[in-house]
Amino acid sequence: MRGQKWIFVHLPKCEGTSISTGLRQTLGAGIEGFINLVETRKWARFDLPDGERAEGLARLFQIRLTLLRAHADRGVPFIYRHFPP
Repeated sequence: MRGQKWIFVHLPKCEGTSISTGLRQTLGAGIEGFINLVETRKWARFDLPDGERAEGLARLFQIRLTLLRAHADRGVPFIYRHFPP
């Protein structure tokens, strides 16, 4: 696995957790490439009006894309969760 970088991109609600867990275990990767969906939703809501949801907002996907790039730049071998296609 050394030198390889894996990014698993999938549609939400399409067995992503099961597949990413299997890939992570097969690759021997840790959880440092996990992007926390709950936390990123909270961050995206900081400046939104009360009651407005972050899900589906460009701002939410920008946060996740930024985290993906940061992990890739650090050389994290396996990055997973929901990112904009």
